[in-house]
Amino acid sequence: MARILVVDDDDQVRRFYQLILEGEGHQITLVSNGFEAIIALEKNTFDLVLTDYDMPKMKGDELALEIKDKNPTLPIVMVTGSEFPESADVNYFVAKPVSPPVLLAITKSLFGK
Repeated sequence: MARILVVDDDDQVRRFYQLILEGEGHQITLVSNGFEAIIALEKNTFDLVLTDYDMPKMKGDELALEIKDKNPTLPIVMVTGSEFPESADVNYFVAKPVSPPVLLAITKSLFGK
């Protein structure tokens, strides 16, 4: 079981990821923006961050830089409906809409489940 932080400004998208990932036994924490993600990362330990790219206040690539500065080994999966930002230091880019098989394949490649 992995502890996964899901960061997305769309409540329905967050709940979709939660449903899929909890169905595989993962523990999910949901936040709606990068600032909330940074707070959650300071208070808790996670095995993966799944983040949207295009969010208000802080884009996903900015969040990725903050995360990698403090925890360079923490895997990050970035989901985007636009072009993949070259500046983002992430393990996987995924195009929206994300299908459950793609999401599960990524978590399986990272955690074996």
